[in-house]
Amino acid sequence: MRAHGAHPATAYADLVGPLVVDTARLDDLAALDASGIAVSVVVPAPEEVAGVAARAAAAGVVLAGLEVKLGGAGTPAEQVAAIAAAAPAGVVTYVEVPRPGDPAWPVVLDAVAAHGLRLKLRTGGTEAAAFPTADEVATWIAAAVARDLPFKCTAGLHNAVRHTGGATGFEHHGYLNILLATARARAGADHASLVMTLAERDAAALADAVRATPTSPPRARPSPPTARAASPSPTTTWSPSTCWRRPPPTPSPRKEHTP
Repeated sequence: MRAHGAHPATAYADLVGPLVVDTARLDDLAALDASGIAVSVVVPAPEEVAGVAARAAAAGVVLAGLEVKLGGAGTPAEQVAAIAAAAPAGVVTYVEVPRPGDPAWPVVLDAVAAHGLRLKLRTGGTEAAAFPTADEVATWIAAAVARDLPFKCTAGLHNAVRHTGGATGFEHHGYLNILLATARARAGADHASLVMTLAERDAAALADAVRATPTSPPRARPSPPTARAASPSPTTTWSPSTCWRRPPPTPSPRKEHTP
């Protein structure tokens, strides 16, 4: 809490998002100096979404987001529908989706899009098998862009550039690789190009490529479903948790921020 509270006074304050906390620790915030702090709550199952808003209010924090894992009763599509129905209006809600090899992968993506929610992609963990390959991440990114779905990544993104963990030997993705791959996917890059971008380990080459990436106009996006119409539209292209958000409309010739 002390570390998070100090971020607003730093030079990178604009890149800092809500404090991420899981439901098991949400109630503990009431005993801390957390009043008014924005939080994004990680929810382990769809059926727990309904009670989160009241618990956040009781803890004195502002519920800014939900990050929900699938599991429990019902098909994946039914679970996504339950999440959408239970999530409070105006609270940005992410659904952690399965990896591309899972049979439920396309069904979950389509359901998330249909209900106006967002995607959460897991990019690491405590064992090597938890880290998806560059091919899988490229598939994720392309699918999100094709559906014009905002997404965020979680776990394993501790450095800007792809690297091998010195202590573990795990292959870590770089958040700059992912941002650049997303920009290239929006520009129409094919799958092989996205994989190469995600596999790049040369920091200087990666930074040069990001600097050379032109500002692109917003992609056309279908109107969100009526059920989620109350949710505010995202206004930031890149978030501190490595997620893609739809760029805002450009009311004047002024250029928007680009990665």
